[in-house]
Amino acid sequence: MCPLRQTSDTQMDLRTELLTTVMVKHYTSTAILVTNTKPRKVLLGMHQKLQMWLPPGGHQEENENPFEALIRETKEEAGFDVSAFLPETKNLDERVASLPVPDYLFEELIPTRGEKPEHIHMDFVYIIVVPEFVPQFPEREYQMMRWIGEDDVTGLPLYPNIKDIILPRCFTF
Repeated sequence: MCPLRQTSDTQMDLRTELLTTVMVKHYTSTAILVTNTKPRKVLLGMHQKLQMWLPPGGHQEENENPFEALIRETKEEAGFDVSAFLPETKNLDERVASLPVPDYLFEELIPTRGEKPEHIHMDFVYIIVVPEFVPQFPEREYQMMRWIGEDDVTGLPLYPNIKDIILPRCFTF
């Protein structure tokens, strides 16, 4: 995740220019897994390429909604099936289902990396309370993955949307 920075008028103008320019958007889902015991802890992994602590998550596949991507990505990246801990989808009639609303929807500017051009991630972020488990993570994506408590956050490389918005909320559940 790479947040859009809004620290000056110049950067704000750049953001406005970027958002009014046609830019490729990728849709992603992120699982903020919070322990069901106190003190609360959040599962984060040290991402191999980005060298930042991130929660499990990733791109939605074709024909996949944000909720389905959330379940798949959490299985792939943490080895945990969150299905039993999620609110149910409500079928309103034979043609309409009401999906659980994400806790956050972030628009994140992703810089050019190698052959991949700059683009936007539309990130559907869900906070999910689960029992603590031992994560099984893909070493191609993460160096390590562990449960982080409020006292562990200081000094960790974290994006501001995680550090300043998501984590404070999770630790006060």
